[in-house]
Amino acid sequence: MVKRNETPTAEAQYNPAVNEQGLKRREMVATGAGLVVALALSVGSASEADAAVAPEKEYTQPGDRILLVKGTNKNEFLRPEMLTVGERPVEAFPFASADNVVR
Repeated sequence: MVKRNETPTAEAQYNPAVNEQGLKRREMVATGAGLVVALALSVGSASEADAAVAPEKEYTQPGDRILLVKGTNKNEFLRPEMLTVGERPVEAFPFASADNVVR
């Protein structure tokens, strides 16, 4: 390892695979790969811990109904006759009728 006041070793001067501190490229790549694996494992365990999500934060589930939140039919469930081709999009959210929760 090179100290601040010393000149780099001959190997570090002439070998581009060795940096100023004397670390070889393989050591640096292996360390980086280890950090990536450790990070991936920690993210995976965090998502398992958050498995119990509040009902209003869940994605749409089978059996949910669509509740209109804006427009003339506000707070009504969407029916096919409310939609016609060429009209503006409607803003609606899934509604869990089992929990009475807007997702």
